[in-house]
Amino acid sequence: MAGTPPGSCGPRVRNIVACVGKPECPHANIDTFDLAKKIDERYKLKIAITGCPNSCMKPQLNDIGVMGVLKPRIISEKCNGCGDCVRTCKEAAIKILEGKAVIDYTRCVYCGECIRACPTGADVAEKEGYTIFVGGHVGRHPQLAYKLIEFASEEQIFKVIENSIGVFKRDAVRGERFGSFITRLGVGEFGRRVLT
Repeated sequence: MAGTPPGSCGPRVRNIVACVGKPECPHANIDTFDLAKKIDERYKLKIAITGCPNSCMKPQLNDIGVMGVLKPRIISEKCNGCGDCVRTCKEAAIKILEGKAVIDYTRCVYCGECIRACPTGADVAEKEGYTIFVGGHVGRHPQLAYKLIEFASEEQIFKVIENSIGVFKRDAVRGERFGSFITRLGVGEFGRRVLT
């Protein structure tokens, strides 16, 4: 990329990393390889793609991270109150009330495990998409990424990447890390510049 050498630190061309995703991983909500290939054809920067909130590829520790998510919804008429979803949920986000499953969305991480566990088809995906993180990094002063968008479309992923590169090139101080730049600017202001 414009004479930039490959490498793992500093101003280098980075690999895009992805977990195995669908269909190989039983937890994955997305085809990570397909998305990684599309991104790799256009960009060479530190991007991690993970199929679900298990975060195998650490999207919160990369310049840009993408995570596949599913928002569950209970179809009350189909729910028999078996509790399979309750036992499956690692977040304790589901309870059986009056013989029906009820989801507490303040606890839900949108992993989709309850959907896959439901034997009656009462637990369905109301919404699916991608959570996009920006500005994470490791090193001497690690920083977790900021959650920029939940349930983004694939089109929005490319918009965020493209606009992030443009904003960073235009407004960053020479030698500034992407995450430090977002922190200095403020994630709200960064989001405004990238998403509008």
